[in-house]
Amino acid sequence: MAYNYYNIPFISINTMTNEKIKEKHQPRLSEQLGADNVALLTPFRKGHFQINGVEHYHPAFLVSEAAKQNLIYPQGFLIMDARKGYYTDRSYLDSFELRYTLEGEGFLEYNGRKYTLRPGEGYWIDCKKPHYYGTTDTKWTSTIFHINGSYAQCIYDQFALNNHVKFSKQNCPNFEMLQMQVLKAASKHIPFWEYQISCYLNILLTELLTSQTNESHAATKTDTIANIIAYVRDNYADDITIEHLMHQFGISRTLLCKNFKTYTGFSIKQYIITLRINHAKFLLTTTNYSVEHIGECVGFHNTTHFIQHFHTQIGLTPLQFQKSSLKELL
Repeated sequence: MAYNYYNIPFISINTMTNEKIKEKHQPRLSEQLGADNVALLTPFRKGHFQINGVEHYHPAFLVSEAAKQNLIYPQGFLIMDARKGYYTDRSYLDSFELRYTLEGEGFLEYNGRKYTLRPGEGYWIDCKKPHYYGTTDTKWTSTIFHINGSYAQCIYDQFALNNHVKFSKQNCPNFEMLQMQVLKAASKHIPFWEYQISCYLNILLTELLTSQTNESHAATKTDTIANIIAYVRDNYADDITIEHLMHQFGISRTLLCKNFKTYTGFSIKQYIITLRINHAKFLLTTTNYSVEHIGECVGFHNTTHFIQHFHTQIGLTPLQFQKSSLKELL
């Protein structure tokens, strides 16, 4: 489905400027966009740049301080009809940029890698890091969405874990639909609209995060990882090693560790320790076994290690936990 972004109210300007003449360009920009919109645009015009093309600006997103502190929030959206010679080379911009190619072709240089961006392809970058993008030998029409928020940083760190920031319509088919949902929500005057937009952005970013796992999932069947997780849950009290799992399930160390973390949120070691501590909590509250014996039952052959791991996760020693649980029952 082709999305008609132009049904959304935009302010369009034909621009040819760079960092050397931007101050001369400012009065004309203020006249066309309005002072409020220009004030929000100015921080993005930094570093070295050559803006050459037609910019279609979405009206400024008015975001409360509470939303900036607690939610994922939009900073700006535009459609850029860039002509040959367009580029931006900057860093230290407190923003995340989502860019998606509609027509033509562009490039991105980021974190030591170079990407070509054709229709149906995009990227998500942290603009605090150096980045350089522009047109190749043709025009480049793309949507540009700037967002921010502490939780956006958390999702991005997972997205870019393998130093690959490009996505496509094939592995993220709902990108445009979700982006459009954000823009539509921003145009409505409804209670708690900032929460609704944050929710849509959360879904959009999670969709991008999921897209990054598609290649590794193709190489490793989902049921293989599910079988490994089930095996670990059933045998966590045994001495399970990565080498043992690799041999038993015929999987490489890299794919095993990466996909296990993707599916559970834990490393294999962390997952086993958490299962052991959870079972130890159950035994401490339902039996009269000694701490030493409970440690052995759940897989800790060294009582000191058991107590240390328990205290790290729960904040109490096993004995303190047992006593506090008994008090709650009385």
